[in-house]
Amino acid sequence: MRTKDKSVSLEQMSPAMWPMANRVDHVYREELGYELMITAGSELTVKHKKGSFHYPENTPDKFCRAIDCRTRASKYTETQLQGDKRIDFHNKIIVAAGENFQVIDEGNHFNIELDR
Repeated sequence: MRTKDKSVSLEQMSPAMWPMANRVDHVYREELGYELMITAGSELTVKHKKGSFHYPENTPDKFCRAIDCRTRASKYTETQLQGDKRIDFHNKIIVAAGENFQVIDEGNHFNIELDR
């Protein structure tokens, strides 16, 4: 797994996020042939909705509890996964993330957040 560039911060990430991210990375590699690409973490340079768990001040433990992940069909294209392939992949990510996480399909990425 990696971040899209140096603007993405994972410094304030909840420790509970790391095992989940490793499981999700495995699914990306197996299903899409590329590693999990994290496009947003706790950085303040990206605008998220009010109350977002990307912002540590919005979480009970004061850690970042959300990441955004690319959902491109391959690492060589800007084309998003679509149709049944996207639905199947989303379901696999939900299983890999685990019961304490919510995986939200936001159209051009998945938002994965720790709810409990």
